[in-house]
Amino acid sequence: MEAPEYRRVIQIAGEEVTIRTIRPSDREIEAEFVRRLSPDSRFLRFQNVVSELKPDMLERFISPDFPDEMALIAVIEEDGKSKQIGVVRYSREDEDPKTVEVAIAVADEWQGKGLGAALLGDLGDVAKTVGVEKFVARILPENHRMRNLALRNGFYVISAKYEEGIMELGKGI
Repeated sequence: MEAPEYRRVIQIAGEEVTIRTIRPSDREIEAEFVRRLSPDSRFLRFQNVVSELKPDMLERFISPDFPDEMALIAVIEEDGKSKQIGVVRYSREDEDPKTVEVAIAVADEWQGKGLGAALLGDLGDVAKTVGVEKFVARILPENHRMRNLALRNGFYVISAKYEEGIMELGKGI
């Protein structure tokens, strides 16, 4: 099933930002977005050393298998071209069809301005339309920005398995 076309224009830090459904035609801006992230941001997002997306991962990211997967991107216009500045996605959990794992990345220069909260809220709106009731985020314990963003937006700590190097956060939507 094809993902629904979602689109909303908001103002962040005095700039017009469009939050919309990711599409296969976003291949280049998605790849460039990941390349532009700082090494720390890439590591915290992918929980591994990644310099750029491998072709199979890029293909999966730009073609989510809706309704089990969904992704929204945030874009601005810069020099007459679309520039991706954020992405949020979910993937349905196998054990519980009403629970999805959520992941988010925001360009370093856009962090701390409210974009992450907007992306999470919009993804929640889309997820509810397909029966999703809960978000789960699995993050590295040292990912303080994501933990703070999540806690400010209604997430709670489910478990902190420091010996396994993971913290699990949840939120009803």
